[in-house]
Amino acid sequence: MKATRGIILGLLLGMAAGTASAGSGGSAYTRHGIGDIRYGTSGRGAGMGGVGIAVLSSGISDPLNPATWGVVNRTQFSVSGFYEGFASTDQRSSTFLSNASFDGLMLALPLLSRWGIVLGAGITPFSNVKYDIVTPASQNGYDYTVAYRGDGGLSQGHLGISAMPDSELSLGVKMNYYFGTIRNTLNQTFAPAQYTNAEDIRLTRFNGVGATFGLVYTGFGKLLNLPQGQSLNVGLVLSTKSYLNSAEERYFTYTAPSLTTRDTVISPEGKTRLPLSAGGGIAYAAERYSVAADLYYQNWNAFTVNGAGLSELRDSYRFSVGGELTPKKEASAPF
Repeated sequence: MKATRGIILGLLLGMAAGTASAGSGGSAYTRHGIGDIRYGTSGRGAGMGGVGIAVLSSGISDPLNPATWGVVNRTQFSVSGFYEGFASTDQRSSTFLSNASFDGLMLALPLLSRWGIVLGAGITPFSNVKYDIVTPASQNGYDYTVAYRGDGGLSQGHLGISAMPDSELSLGVKMNYYFGTIRNTLNQTFAPAQYTNAEDIRLTRFNGVGATFGLVYTGFGKLLNLPQGQSLNVGLVLSTKSYLNSAEERYFTYTAPSLTTRDTVISPEGKTRLPLSAGGGIAYAAERYSVAADLYYQNWNAFTVNGAGLSELRDSYRFSVGGELTPKKEASAPF
């Protein structure tokens, strides 16, 4: 007897967890929420472990903290890429996956350098969804394979400005526009060809706005009487919570040996709440070297979809530390 669509749907929505193995893709954890969060930073910041909240440079425009733009003294334009390798191991096998992707575009335009007024704009990835998991399972005498696949994510476009009301204080603010589409696919395939296979594709489109505020204070070097040429900066950054419009479409396909049936469900537009985030950083710089550290927190327990939270999400903490060395500063020094 062929399995009915009702049985198939029940299995898809209420299946017991089985042993999973990774296919081509990235972290299985990107299946939850809006995926892995990408903390946008400059190429220099990425080379220093992802720091950027308190690091100042006249030649770099960093999207993490708009207050760092205040020392930019000439027009800056940058495009960056991201390469990631991901190793995964379970009780049966191991795999290594890698991919390269666009990691951001930044533009900084000084309007009044004397007062640190710099206009900044850009687009960076905000989250990434990339997973491919295959799970063999059995229920009520039916042996089947379930494949979980996902791709997409959110991007963040921003426009902001910085100012330096004091030579030791830089302030910045930027407006963020979040947008993107996440595609989640759940596919159930029976080994015997006479049973009905099923596929559930969920497309969720997001868009909404938020804001980021930042500051950098550079006066600690003077307070601590550091030698000339050395500095100690402290930075803070805060991104407000945001309510994104989210529209969901679901496409169901049931495939039998002699018949294929398709259903489409379009849900009313809802609201997804991105929680607030906050971070602090410290950076010490001497003539030829610098070190910096950041701590970044986001309240993911407050993440909701149409008013409902996700129990599998927890608050996130990100700690970054890095250093930089310039062997020689002479203009004629070799690369």
